[in-house]
Amino acid sequence: MHFNIAEFNVAAGRWPTTDPRMADFTNAIDGLNAKADVTPGFVWRMHDDVLEADPIEIPGANNLVVNMTVWRDVESLHAFTYKHRDHLDALRRRRDWFERLDLPAYVMWWIAEGEIPTVSEGLRRLTLLAEHGSTREAFTFQTIQPVPDA
Repeated sequence: MHFNIAEFNVAAGRWPTTDPRMADFTNAIDGLNAKADVTPGFVWRMHDDVLEADPIEIPGANNLVVNMTVWRDVESLHAFTYKHRDHLDALRRRRDWFERLDLPAYVMWWIAEGEIPTVSEGLRRLTLLAEHGSTREAFTFQTIQPVPDA
C-alpha cells in the first residue's frame, strides 16, 4: 500500500474576505491554487463545495479561511509551501491578514493513496496536534512522522 500526505490549514481573518483590507490575499488565492494544481506531486485540493458540505466552527474564531490538500509526498508539499515564490510571499504576509488561533495553523497526516480527507477529519487532526503534540496521527514539517507500514 502506498501513502500520500494530507495537509489541513485554517486561519482566522482579521476581516471578512470581502473587506478591501483582505484584497491582496483574496486576489492571490486563485492564482496560488492554480499553481499548486500543476506542481509536481500535487494530488488533490479541497474546493469550496466540500467546505460548504462539511462546515467547521472554532470557538472564538471568525472569518475562517480553510484549505486542505493531498500531495504525493512531504517533499512535494514542502517544495510548494516554502520554495514557490508566490506562496512564500503570502506566508510572509499572513499576519497582515490573519489573527493567531489557539490551535496550530496547520497539520499533516498520512493517508492511503486514493483516499480523500474530509474537513471534519482535518479539524480532528488539528485538535489532536494541539492537545497531544506531534504524533503519528498529526504532525508538522518540524516533526514529520514516518510513512505507516503498509
